[in-house]
Amino acid sequence: MYMCSVAQDLRGGTPYAPLPDGNLLAAMHVKDGAHSPPLYGTTFYLMSGTPPFQLLSISPKLCLSELSVDLAISATCALQFVTGLVVEPEDNLALLSYGQMDRQMHLAALPLDALVAFAKTHVLGDDEELSISDCDQAFA
Repeated sequence: MYMCSVAQDLRGGTPYAPLPDGNLLAAMHVKDGAHSPPLYGTTFYLMSGTPPFQLLSISPKLCLSELSVDLAISATCALQFVTGLVVEPEDNLALLSYGQMDRQMHLAALPLDALVAFAKTHVLGDDEELSISDCDQAFA
């Protein structure tokens, strides 16, 4: 089995969900070890769907909350991480499963177009060291 990594030090997350434009959407966990206990959050990112699987963009941390406005550093989001992602483009829907406080499992349904736009917040440049994975070596 060939394992790939990217220069962005990505943590664990969801499998990639294919999008109609050929790109891939996924979530990753972000650990903030500056706090005790550490805080965990989730960001979303887009990758190209063909080798060399270029990392295209990344979102800020997302807080999944029932509140209309909640910060990614709030108590609700102190230990929250997405573990599952399924997209239904024909319904403009992204279905997420996520853990909270290492005690509860939740489901969320988000508008797919809004989640993809959020994942495009920080577009990565042409610097190959920062935006190309070594996954292309498996296809060389």
